Amino acid sequence: MASVGDFILSDLHISTVPTGDEVQLYTTRVFFSFKDECYCKDVNTPITSNKKQRGRKCNSSVDKDGDILISDRDQNFQSSRVKEVITLEHRLQTVLKDVGFQMWLGSLLLCDYLIEYSDQLRNHSVLDLGAGVGLTSIVAAMFAKSVICTDYTQDIVDLAERNWKRNSELLPSLSLDQNVTFQVLDWTSHQLSCDNVCSSSLDKDVLNLYDASLIIAAEVVYDDDLTDAFFQTIYYLLKNPPSKTLILSVEKRIVFDSNWQDVCSPAYEHFQENMKDLCSVDEGDVRFDFQQIPSEEVPQYFLYDRIAQLELWKITSSFENKNTT
Repeated sequence: MASVGDFILSDLHISTVPTGDEVQLYTTRVFFSFKDECYCKDVNTPITSNKKQRGRKCNSSVDKDGDILISDRDQNFQSSRVKEVITLEHRLQTVLKDVGFQMWLGSLLLCDYLIEYSDQLRNHSVLDLGAGVGLTSIVAAMFAKSVICTDYTQDIVDLAERNWKRNSELLPSLSLDQNVTFQVLDWTSHQLSCDNVCSSSLDKDVLNLYDASLIIAAEVVYDDDLTDAFFQTIYYLLKNPPSKTLILSVEKRIVFDSNWQDVCSPAYEHFQENMKDLCSVDEGDVRFDFQQIPSEEVPQYFLYDRIAQLELWKITSSFENKNTT
């Protein structure tokens, strides 16, 4: 993440020169490979490349629309694998409050995880928090029973839905129109409440959020207030049975502290404090735990520079009462 004046730029497009128009949309093709013998949902048909995309090469170029620069990274992939493509609309630069319109490295790492463990997604309902342009929701929907794609404004959610429709041919059946839903969820709005989940006053769409057994989030740690709101949201979601899992990608961004004359990562440290606070909460039958997932144990299926600062974390809730698991 870099700043140019009042604008924020994703590291994915740091070498691209924006037009100066904050709201202009660009189109980027993201290249990836499926895991060998990777099956989708509960059907017995392996995911293979579409005929239109079979044999597509990853060229070392950037087009005028700001497509990802593909260079020597391609050699990290087995040449025998067929390359797949997801096409995404996004912005190249935004003000801080609109960074959900951009693409971020952490979403690609999370997508690598989803493909590697795709066989475990088939029975899961997935909730994507802060989905942004929708990349992680698109990949999750290739394997999961259902996906709820959320972000905090209708404009971002609409962008994610357009990207979903644009890439629908990657999915194995037309019935998947009902597999993904798009919903506004503002973590600061107190839409969720842990006091009475079954209350008739709660909207049906809100109640559906509690049904997700797997929660995913990519690159949502960059602002302390939003991090606090995010952890309050996942507390509400994880506190209620059945047991749930959150997979979160984080970039540990290093800054120079002029007061201490040293480098530090304040947003990451605040994230760590929130995670420890969550897992120290005594809530009766429910227990929260967290652990880091070593990135080196997750093969790279997407074509990008996986920097050392990218991390994966797992937060889980479990219940002592066997009737609630």
